[in-house]
Amino acid sequence: MANILIVIFLLFSCNAYAKDFGTYGHVFNIGEEDFLEYLKRKMASSSDEKQKKILEEYKNSFSNPKFGIDIGYTKEYRVSFYDPTITVKEDIKDHNDKVIIKEGSVFNPLKTMKVNEKLYLSMGQKKSI
Repeated sequence: MANILIVIFLLFSCNAYAKDFGTYGHVFNIGEEDFLEYLKRKMASSSDEKQKKILEEYKNSFSNPKFGIDIGYTKEYRVSFYDPTITVKEDIKDHNDKVIIKEGSVFNPLKTMKVNEKLYLSMGQKKSI
């Protein structure tokens, strides 16, 4: 019981040691419109037809994403493998001149790091051959 009273006393006797240091430098109001308010105003001012068109464009962009590169289409089935193995052309040393990897060593980074994902490239709207 005494512990509870001590805790309550300490909670109510704590002073806030915050201090207002005033304003240093220039203070400016935010001159931008709130983005959500802007969107609400834009949608309220546009017609239903325009809203439907925008919605269809968004749906289409999700169904047919643009990758930024044109991958192209294949004419026949093909699988390819990548081997990133390198042969070291000169000694690789650390900051103390200690050799970490000797010249002529063969190094495959995929043997030291795990890659658990497979990469599948697919054009969702295109029929397969």
